[in-house]
Amino acid sequence: MTRRLVTVVALALLCAAATGSAWAANAFEPLAPSAVSPQTDGAVGAAEYPWHAAVEELQLWLALSADSSTLHVALRAPTTGWVAVGLGTLGMNGAFMVLGYDDKGKQVVSEQTGVPFAHRENKNSVLLKSAVAEKDGATTLEFSLPAAGYLSSGSLKLIMSYGKQDNFTVKHVKHVTAEVPLKK
Repeated sequence: MTRRLVTVVALALLCAAATGSAWAANAFEPLAPSAVSPQTDGAVGAAEYPWHAAVEELQLWLALSADSSTLHVALRAPTTGWVAVGLGTLGMNGAFMVLGYDDKGKQVVSEQTGVPFAHRENKNSVLLKSAVAEKDGATTLEFSLPAAGYLSSGSLKLIMSYGKQDNFTVKHVKHVTAEVPLKK
């Protein structure tokens, strides 16, 4: 009886830990500077971004300007709710986060900073451009920002998540982390 209880508790803990996934830098092609400058409109075109990866059910696109000064990011998630990208860490605490949703054609984008188990709105905006759009049961968030501070130690660290409602206070239903190497 005790052994069965320990097994059940161990399986429950394992399942709880599996709600997020980590993708290591060696799982991705390196991100290289490029002359490509994506259009920030909430819709990703076929050749719009030079870097793309499927991270579980999420689609991530990246572009780094030719002088490495501007980072362009797009994330598509299978939801009609909010989507978010955090930069700079593989955890929420301390991450610069961009959250967005499309509320019946009204774009809502927020810049926030991750704190333990939550996030807070930033007082100052750093985004150069942003857009979010919902189409065919998926939400796409696009933004660009100065790359300085996010390209450290030869990689770009990201967290990505999404929720099922148009409300930033509703907990995510999925989150993943990724570390994208930079081309040397």
